[in-house]
Amino acid sequence: QAVVTKNYDAFQTAVSKISGLGQGLTPAGDDFLVGVLFGLFATLPAQAVRPWREIVVETGTPRTTTLSGAWLKAAARGEAVAAWHEFYEQLMVNDGEWETAVNRILDIGHSSGADALSGFTAVTKIVDLNKQ
Repeated sequence: QAVVTKNYDAFQTAVSKISGLGQGLTPAGDDFLVGVLFGLFATLPAQAVRPWREIVVETGTPRTTTLSGAWLKAAARGEAVAAWHEFYEQLMVNDGEWETAVNRILDIGHSSGADALSGFTAVTKIVDLNKQ
């Protein structure tokens, strides 16, 4: 909801609470934030994503592992693995091949893909509902 109301302080608080949350090289909270960033890039103009991505990098990366911090920084630059590119392509062409694209994301890591997809879904749904 912080994204819709442009409440940067609330977003920063949320990022500080979930970054680094979970176990492994890329904790679930960080994976969720990666998905949030990808969702923002999918629903907002690039310039509008800037403050959100800066908050994730500045607040999230110091609270997590080196690897996960690098993934957060890459996501903040709009960089993604091939599975996400295929997913975005399916969003654009909408030719019914969603299942394959989603499954490729779900195959990333132990739960990283699912956690990131959850973040993507959460933010895109909120932004989309508030565009209506």
